[in-house]
Amino acid sequence: MSAKHVQLLGRLVFPLALLGCLLLSACAGSSPVQSAPVRSPAKSPPFVAKLQPLLLAQMQQLRIPGAIVYVNDPGQGSWSTALGMGNLATREPMQVTNYMRVGSIAKTFTATIILQLVDQHKLRLDDPVSKYQPQVPNGAHITIRELLNMSNTNYILLGLIMQQLTHLPAAQAWQHYIFGPLGMHQTSLPPPTSSAIPDPHTQGYMYGLDFTGTGPLLNVTDWNPSWGWTAGGAISTLHDLQIWAKALATGQLLSAATQQQRLSSWNNTGLFWLGKPFRYGLGVIDFAGFLGHSGDLFGFNSWMAYQPQTGATIIVLSNLIAAAGPTPPAEKLAGVIQQELFA
Repeated sequence: MSAKHVQLLGRLVFPLALLGCLLLSACAGSSPVQSAPVRSPAKSPPFVAKLQPLLLAQMQQLRIPGAIVYVNDPGQGSWSTALGMGNLATREPMQVTNYMRVGSIAKTFTATIILQLVDQHKLRLDDPVSKYQPQVPNGAHITIRELLNMSNTNYILLGLIMQQLTHLPAAQAWQHYIFGPLGMHQTSLPPPTSSAIPDPHTQGYMYGLDFTGTGPLLNVTDWNPSWGWTAGGAISTLHDLQIWAKALATGQLLSAATQQQRLSSWNNTGLFWLGKPFRYGLGVIDFAGFLGHSGDLFGFNSWMAYQPQTGATIIVLSNLIAAAGPTPPAEKLAGVIQQELFA
């Protein structure tokens, strides 16, 4: 998308300071992982002995309260574990079964349904946005493909188009087109008026209000997530994301031709991941050969990717939205895993 188009569509921005004043629920703490228990299966793959201490060290350094980690390396085995705390006030450990907000992983669901509509010949990737949403400024010069290539506002517009063409509310469209067919019974888009998360769920945290990983530790679990909607409002679990990581990367719900479109329409962001270009496709990210998506919403950060060539999977879910450093918490831990095992 051109700079002109980005300027016209803008970004979905909310005054965080005001939002904090309205919705803030805070708790203070010191080092959130200093007494964090570790729970792993009795028989672990060989890489766990080296990988687990590295992850715990990163959590300590970045003050990440808790994380859920899943690694499947077909050559060595799979490992899932919960590290640290899910609730700092009660000292409840993180659990691998906890529900989490997964932020922009929601974009992968919305994009996949749009691409299914392409397969059904209900729209074309190069259709102008104005064909479906005529109120969009300069919409005659912005295409569906360009909307799929990123920015929050784009995915709110795609959600509206998805509802328009499926004749279903967004949550029902996700269920009908994705969650039902794949058996993902633990993933949902909650009502816009609700900040509830199914049980069992972790508490979500944030250091201060400026996304720098500094300031007092705030419990922001119940901040209203409605602004994220089809761009970032999803709730899921490790179980369901294991299903979705493979389905997304391999095009399980799409025709081969449409999956090829998804993986050939790369938007080169100018950023890098493990020394390779960080590229954004049609609702999917290329993390140096791993295909997936990351996401964050107040209190939560997630990372999910699958490597089609080997069948390897990495999933990291954390209950912290920003850490002390430029890389979000789950993304930092995922990078450690990918670098150690797959670089």
